[in-house]
Amino acid sequence: MRILLDTHTLIWAMLDQRRLTEQGRGLLTDPGQDILISIVSAWEIAIKQGLGRLSPPGDLRQAVYDAGLDYLPITPEHCRAYSLLPHDGGHRDPFDRMLVVQAIHEDAHLLSRDAAFDRYSVSRIW
Repeated sequence: MRILLDTHTLIWAMLDQRRLTEQGRGLLTDPGQDILISIVSAWEIAIKQGLGRLSPPGDLRQAVYDAGLDYLPITPEHCRAYSLLPHDGGHRDPFDRMLVVQAIHEDAHLLSRDAAFDRYSVSRIW
């Protein structure tokens, strides 16, 4: 199964796995899962750090690589799909919306506690 991590899930996986559900921890430690980390999450974290709203979670880039993972880039296809994503005004977070697009486009389940994702045709696990 392909699993795309929401930004908070990525941070908790690195800093405090107790905040994840038992199912989430199990999925992240299962070698049979294909774990995806979007460059969108790295960008969101950097912005929040720059605004002073988030303490640096260490060297995120190195932690991702040390875990044997790589970043999922934003492709032109993702951008096109983003432009077509319904905009009902209830969920305007551009980072979340791109994660939705990437999860759909990459045929991945989104690991997130955020129920706002449920308004889209994406499979959310928590």
